[in-house]
Amino acid sequence: MTCGEELSNLEPRVWVEVDLSAIANNVAAFRKIVGAKVRLMPLIKGDAYGCGAPTVGKAAIANGADWLGVELVEEALPLREAGLQAPILVSGPACPQDAGAIAANRLRVTVRDLETVDTLEAEAQSWRREIRVHVELDTGLNRLGLCEEEALALIRRLQECQFVKLEGVWTHFAESDEDDPDFTEQQFQKYLSFLRRLGEQGIPVPIRHVANSAALLKFPRMHLDMVRFGESVYGYLPKKSLGEMAALQPVITWKSRVIQTRTIRPGESIGYGRTWTARRTSLVGTIPVGYADGYRRCFSNRSSVLVRGKRAPLAGRVSMHMIVVDLTDIPGATIGDEVVLLGKQKEAEISAYDLAGWADTAEFEILVGISPQVERLYV
Repeated sequence: MTCGEELSNLEPRVWVEVDLSAIANNVAAFRKIVGAKVRLMPLIKGDAYGCGAPTVGKAAIANGADWLGVELVEEALPLREAGLQAPILVSGPACPQDAGAIAANRLRVTVRDLETVDTLEAEAQSWRREIRVHVELDTGLNRLGLCEEEALALIRRLQECQFVKLEGVWTHFAESDEDDPDFTEQQFQKYLSFLRRLGEQGIPVPIRHVANSAALLKFPRMHLDMVRFGESVYGYLPKKSLGEMAALQPVITWKSRVIQTRTIRPGESIGYGRTWTARRTSLVGTIPVGYADGYRRCFSNRSSVLVRGKRAPLAGRVSMHMIVVDLTDIPGATIGDEVVLLGKQKEAEISAYDLAGWADTAEFEILVGISPQVERLYV
């Protein structure tokens, strides 16, 4: 075995580049699709899918987004601390103990029970400040939304409140990205039927919203007053084929460098469990990234990275902070070469769809799975 020279004092060892111009492009692409009158609400939950919520939120608002969406109350607070004053909707659980933070930060929240409504009313009264809330109607996802009768009872209670006001009613589609539109259409009709019922009782709904990324592209009549788009903010869609309907740009490039190379002989193995064995004299390179950084162990012997614009397959198992790749077919590959784990390099690309396929998961799970300890650089 011939060992190569090691590269030391490399900073950072692994990093993510977040392209803010791509965020601007993606928001603009959806504005072009929905027109000027429909509100755009990019979802920046999960720390903006791992991209950094305050920075992404500012970029989205600066480029035409109207609202910001998060899942949890605690996700909204850093946005306010960063100076973002746009409306922020919390779509997930809002509990009575969150009332103070909701009022103090002027958050819109989705309410699902009378106790939370009553607590918000008392808190809003103490602040002498209106709190605007939304109600999620369950039309088939069967997760957090309310059935029609429950939603109606809650909305009737909101009509009695002085400070907590109904601002929106929404639903969430279960399979709008699928080819068969029947179930999505059933959900939409249930939603419209509920709105008609509210209208018959003289209850106005200022903001109606149902469309997620896929529905936004496939069903223009479902745009209504506001659209919500999540992973598409970051350049990906729940089904790759939908990408033909919008000119989106991936936001994330995940990088590292080759820190060591070595030549191994036929029959020699690499890594824990000796799961990869050289069939020829091979040049391999060590890269300082692993499952602690979000580069999954299931990528072992399955995924590839980009070096000098070519794909280099993994050789052996992913370790906590290291992988080894086969560089044999990449002329000139050497210590210090930039490695792209996710993104483009020259004409080659490894997309989140590729990584998701190797991991048997969804592309958005790949994005949010990149460890927070990995440095984010904004370009």
